[in-house]
Amino acid sequence: MLDKNADALADLYAVHAVHEFPFLSPYFPQRLVGREEIRRHYRAVWGASPIRLLEVHKHIFHPLFASSTTGAAKQAHMAELAAALDYIARRLGDREYLVGADFTVADVYLFVMLTWALYLGADLKRWPTLAAHHQRVMARPTVAKAFAEEMEERKRRAA
Repeated sequence: MLDKNADALADLYAVHAVHEFPFLSPYFPQRLVGREEIRRHYRAVWGASPIRLLEVHKHIFHPLFASSTTGAAKQAHMAELAAALDYIARRLGDREYLVGADFTVADVYLFVMLTWALYLGADLKRWPTLAAHHQRVMARPTVAKAFAEEMEERKRRAA
């Protein structure tokens, strides 16, 4: 499970297994029936690529924000970020959200990372689907409110 291999995890289930999630948010299924439905769910949530949002966060953004990272290393990490955003844009395709038809925590995570990318100087014009995703999430009232509050707090601390 640590390597997020959906097939290996699904193979641990009996053919007619039932996997229940009674405490998850309404954006996730409460119940999966059968090994193949479980497999499809994990594939959708985890994806089939070695590039995952948590990996982008840990292996690209951490060094980009670290004061100890040299200029040359930061340039290399920005190139890695561009490659990761290329992949994520292809994965998103023409859908509005990353996982299925509904807004999920994966979209929130992507929004945060796109905001960081903008802060670091990335131009989302290169990735129109990601720019549209970022704008769509920012337009959500609760996100806009939280973002505005965070910016006000940053201004207050800088003063």
